[in-house]
Amino acid sequence: MNGAEEELANRIAWARNKSHEGAASNTLFDASGLTDDQKVAQHRAFVGVWGEMHFARAFGLPYTYEAATEQYAGDGGIDFTVWFRGVPRTIDIKTSESPQNLLIKERDIERCADLLVLALYNRKVLTFLGWETAGIMAAMPISELTPGHPNYFRPVSELRPMGQLVNLLAQRDGRFYS
Repeated sequence: MNGAEEELANRIAWARNKSHEGAASNTLFDASGLTDDQKVAQHRAFVGVWGEMHFARAFGLPYTYEAATEQYAGDGGIDFTVWFRGVPRTIDIKTSESPQNLLIKERDIERCADLLVLALYNRKVLTFLGWETAGIMAAMPISELTPGHPNYFRPVSELRPMGQLVNLLAQRDGRFYS
């Protein structure tokens, strides 16, 4: 990714954070004056957007500022929609700096994306680690890795290999949405 794409990722992350705060999301990214908590939130949002942008690039999916910020207060757990034999399937990219497990909040399992992809972010280098379906995730154990936050979890070592997702996405119809 180049400097322009990094700036785009920062702007999208900024807009998403502003929407969480209920503020206008069309303000320009400006890190000056942020509290430590706001800097952490901005960085986490940037990491997530970086993963989405890389996935879009890797799989030839559209990804624009407008599409990425149109859903206020987050993306609702759906980053992309692709079509297979006329049926829409949703995809969510989960990006972390230290992923040990693919995590889905217990309260979100019924409305999460159909396909869940886990990615590692390390100093602006992104590695896709694996993926799983929502149906399999719903059968996984629940743990409170962070107290008070129960999540379905699947260890990285048990995720499906990315080659399978590459083959699956090669079969998609020409329609897609971000």
